[in-house]
Amino acid sequence: MPAYTYRATNAAGRIQRGSITAANENELAHYLGESGLELIEAKARRPDGGASRLRAFREGSSLRQRILFCGQLEDLLHAGLPLPAALRSVAEAMPQTALRDQLAAVMRDIDNGAGVAASFARHPRAFDAVFVAILAAGESGGDLAATFDRLAQHLRWQDKVRELLRRALRYPLFLLCVALGATGFMMTMVVPQVVGLLLSLDSDLPLSTRWLIAASDAFAAAWWVLPLIAGGGWQSDDGEICAPRPLDQSRSPESAAVNSAPFPSCP
Repeated sequence: MPAYTYRATNAAGRIQRGSITAANENELAHYLGESGLELIEAKARRPDGGASRLRAFREGSSLRQRILFCGQLEDLLHAGLPLPAALRSVAEAMPQTALRDQLAAVMRDIDNGAGVAASFARHPRAFDAVFVAILAAGESGGDLAATFDRLAQHLRWQDKVRELLRRALRYPLFLLCVALGATGFMMTMVVPQVVGLLLSLDSDLPLSTRWLIAASDAFAAAWWVLPLIAGGGWQSDDGEICAPRPLDQSRSPESAAVNSAPFPSCP
């Protein structure tokens, strides 16, 4: 379904902006009307290249937003609210982010009769296979409050592992930058001067010296590749790091769902 950006007014007359997926503008107006908003303007959002994909990736993969979402939803479900009302309350309290728009689409799918896990599975950027597998097991077991509590614990563990990995990589990356800087200085400033001196002697150069000269020429011609490689590594910083640790299958059906879900494993 296409994504729409919209402007709407609430009951107090204030303008609200956002984006949401809908089959057409009529469905968008109907959904906004159920949320107490009156549609003013809607435009189909077109992909605008790498900038929009990177922005959506960063917003859609906000781990700490999902931790807060699961914790708040678990509290509301324990208090006795039905799932649609709890989802709506949590989404309305969120800032205007991609996660809020995705939750709005989840609420619409649930209102239209789709299953809970199936509705979340339609947004893999925010809710990965492990999240959906645990949620599906909890939905079949009938205790969604406990399921969202386990999801919050699972996401907190992911956040902790991610932070530990970031801290562990800082010093090696610093040393790598220093080594690359020293190598670049030698290859671009020192080696060419030595080469000029050696060539002026008009004698046969050893094989190792010729290799060094060739490496210096290659580095001078393609030094710009190194920042691109480093930038590609940093761009995946918010991506999936490794598989969550396997849970004991004897505790709950959610544990078996985690172990059976497809995801990369830690070494």
